[in-house]
Amino acid sequence: TPPNASNATAVPFPPVTPPNASNATAVPFPPLTPPTAPPTAAPSTPNMALVLHSHSGAVVQAVAGSVSDGEGDYANNINQAVTVRGINCLLTFTSFSVEAGSNCRFDALHIEAEGGASRTLCGENKPEPIQLTGDAFTVRLVTDHSVTRSGFEMTFTCEGTSAPVTFPPVTPPNASNATAVPFPPLTPPNASNATAVPFPPLTPPNASNATAVPFPPLTPPTAPPTAAPSTPNMALVLH
Repeated sequence: TPPNASNATAVPFPPVTPPNASNATAVPFPPLTPPTAPPTAAPSTPNMALVLHSHSGAVVQAVAGSVSDGEGDYANNINQAVTVRGINCLLTFTSFSVEAGSNCRFDALHIEAEGGASRTLCGENKPEPIQLTGDAFTVRLVTDHSVTRSGFEMTFTCEGTSAPVTFPPVTPPNASNATAVPFPPLTPPNASNATAVPFPPLTPPNASNATAVPFPPLTPPTAPPTAAPSTPNMALVLH
């Protein structure tokens, strides 16, 4: 049966009150902080010429330059390195001669990339250009106790420079900023604060509370049977 006006029931709804200033609640928002400017790149030195035996241990920022072991043959028993803080650098060798060996076990030139693949080089063939990825690279020459070569020279060009990572200094604690932690004094026990632990008295056993334990009567052992007396020279007749 479809609904009609005669059997329809009106459903009342409460009136809707629009918001107004008297019952509205303000929702606070934190203030907007404008974005900070990106850090500026540290100034770089153009066309820096690095020589391992003169600058070993140096860390420099540069977008272009050269690295070599110096004039003449390199020395024995050295471990010399320089680090260039440059981004995505391209290395191009202009000369290369480092004593060869299986897995470069005698002398070796190590290209150690920060955040990328590293390489170990030796021999007489000039390596192909190397494209590095990352924020820095280290050139390290390691030699053994014998046989030297003329070494290497290479140039590098980078997309930019990267700043070294620094850490704030650590301040050791001292008496001026140390805080004493108090502990309550220890009081040894004595007769005045000792507590006696009572034990019940021991009652010895007596006849009134003793229980008799019955035992079966003892039976004396019987004497062994005596042998019947024998008759000498007995005559026995069957019938």
